[in-house]
Amino acid sequence: MTPFSAIDAISPAIQRTKVYLFRPFRLGRFLKLALVACLAEGSYSGSSFNFPLPGKGGEHVPVEMPQMHWPSAPVWIAIAAAVVLILIPLGIFISYLLIRLRFSYFDCVLYGSDEISPGWRKYHRQALRYLSVSLCISLAFLAVLAAIGLTVWLRYKDVFASLAAGDKDHLKVDLMSLLPAVALAFLVFFLLGIVGYVIQTVMAYCVLPRMALEDEPIFHAFGEVWDDMRAEPGQFALFLLMRILLPIAASIIAVMVLIIPGIVLGVIALVIGLVVKAVVSSTVVLIFLAVLAGLVAVPLLFAVGISIGGTIGTFTRNYGLLFYAGLYPELAVRLWPAPPASPQPPGGFSPLPLGS
Repeated sequence: MTPFSAIDAISPAIQRTKVYLFRPFRLGRFLKLALVACLAEGSYSGSSFNFPLPGKGGEHVPVEMPQMHWPSAPVWIAIAAAVVLILIPLGIFISYLLIRLRFSYFDCVLYGSDEISPGWRKYHRQALRYLSVSLCISLAFLAVLAAIGLTVWLRYKDVFASLAAGDKDHLKVDLMSLLPAVALAFLVFFLLGIVGYVIQTVMAYCVLPRMALEDEPIFHAFGEVWDDMRAEPGQFALFLLMRILLPIAASIIAVMVLIIPGIVLGVIALVIGLVVKAVVSSTVVLIFLAVLAGLVAVPLLFAVGISIGGTIGTFTRNYGLLFYAGLYPELAVRLWPAPPASPQPPGGFSPLPLGS
């Protein structure tokens, strides 16, 4: 099979997703796979940042910082204990379940199966190793953030001290003097975000297949993937870019497709509501009907969201499979197994055709 480039893999990934999820289409099967894909493959979330602007003419504008009341020491101790004893272990356990589910769904998409349990039973050890490295990487990022936080604290500790003491006379901060520090902070966070995205994507779409198919130690898999990246740096960079752009484009298309049906359903619901309100005079009945409509609408919206997210997640998994199969022969063998050889008689001689 000819290896796919980062662009060439898009169309086959779409076709492979359609075959896997919709041929044949069974609603229960589709919703199950879509939900698993949403949980296993993750999703994108956008953030917006609003920056206060300086006044006209570029003059320095003092900003009155609000007074803050800090919790007492026992409250901080209780919060820290809850985080350490409850939230962190719970978060690690949920992360393990999602990582193991990601391995399982990789297995399903690779082989075209809709059974989650075989992969779930198969990849316990790999999921633990994957989780361990993920935690180490997370701790490294937290260390960097802690270093940034310490730097900010040392630079503005007088301001924080005045906040804690409630001294409003020292809460005036020159906004223009903060802009370089804010710009530098956002640049650092932006670079950290890029590094984190690259590591997460490489682990999910390159390291994971090597761990799943050959049970490679994760650091050995990282080394192999690094060699692949050095061999095809341009294609890897394009793959990382398309891994961001394609789900965004698919989400936009899905929203555009659903706008007209959504408007139609909204108008129908409005007309029905007005008719019911005109016919029914009891407030209790109106409230009951509104609650009933909500009980119908919320699961429907949830199913629509799961369907869109799961389809996009399945596509991105197929896209990663097809792209990396061009660099990882073992994955290519599983995607396109060789046809069985025709049987040969003993001695390796083919029988002569009848009548010769």
